[in-house]
Amino acid sequence: MAEPKISRLQKEEKSSHASPLRVFEGKALIDAGSLSQQINAELLPLWQAMPGNTDVRPTIADSRDSGAPELLMALAVDDPDHSTLDASLACPHAF
Repeated sequence: MAEPKISRLQKEEKSSHASPLRVFEGKALIDAGSLSQQINAELLPLWQAMPGNTDVRPTIADSRDSGAPELLMALAVDDPDHSTLDASLACPHAF
């Protein structure tokens, strides 16, 4: 299977709170329920351990609109500020 494409969309809120949204394009080789369980068991603890983040929210796509690109997962990570966000993105397990 090819590596999923990863896009980073950055949203800055009025409170200087940084919340990037990482979008993973591609198709899973297992069903959405199994993928969600595997991500929650193996990857979520790594993402939660990134320095300074205050929340991690993976969303697994189980369906899509006709003609829409295949999105495997969206990952939102909340950081209190941009310097914490930069430190999180520098972690080897950030994605």
